[in-house]
Amino acid sequence: MNKLLWANFNRLLRDRAFCLGCAFLAGMSAYLPILHYIEQGDRVNPNNYFFGFNIVIGVFAAVCCSLYLGTEYSEGTMRNKLIAGHTRKNIYLANLIICTAASLLAVVIYLAAESIVGIPLNGNVRMGPGELLVRFLVSALMILSFSSIFTLISMLNQSKAAGAVLNILLFLALLALAFSINARLEEPEFIQNYYMLNELGDVTQVEPMPNPRYLQGAAREAYEFVYDFLPTGQGIQMCTKVFISWIRMACCNVGITAGTTALGVYLFGKKDIR
Repeated sequence: MNKLLWANFNRLLRDRAFCLGCAFLAGMSAYLPILHYIEQGDRVNPNNYFFGFNIVIGVFAAVCCSLYLGTEYSEGTMRNKLIAGHTRKNIYLANLIICTAASLLAVVIYLAAESIVGIPLNGNVRMGPGELLVRFLVSALMILSFSSIFTLISMLNQSKAAGAVLNILLFLALLALAFSINARLEEPEFIQNYYMLNELGDVTQVEPMPNPRYLQGAAREAYEFVYDFLPTGQGIQMCTKVFISWIRMACCNVGITAGTTALGVYLFGKKDIR
């Protein structure tokens, strides 16, 4: 396993897609504090953009995992590892570790660039040490769950292009689902500023009316659970919400990682590698 990890890390640092992705994230993270400062001046709160990486890290993981692991198939590296005597389980776990490490390293680069530019402009993030620790923990577990999902797809697909397309489409589908759930959960309980045109043609303001789209009871609890379960839903909440259900999010991430990894190890063990 140690030899596999060492070889993977050496190849990762020379991987062009990884380097370009990190450069893009660094540029974006440096731009966000400047944009907020220009728009809001001294009133800007660094909390509004500090955890922005939670939205974009999913697509970075999707691309990085598929291209990195797809190259192992296209260049015959995967077959050579098997010939060298490495077990399929160790190969799979080593690739999962390197994909997770790649995304975590990209986040470190993102935060470093953001801090270098943002702290002189807008000051430090306005969160206590405990809240920061909790949010970083959930973010790390969310990245692990993303990596486990994309590693599963990439390890079972020998085509680099097909793997990249599948991973990106899956991420976009999960992101769209998370935004649609968020929209339902954000529906107000009452419709305010409701106006009606009477028989005389006069416009009168009506008392607030119950919103039929407002979720209540078991339906709301189900939506909230799915929202916390989806890694994309967690990413949105990490960027927009003050309070998060971090224990449930952490448990969901552990469950996703364990389930997809066990399935991936099993299916990869039976896969016919050409």
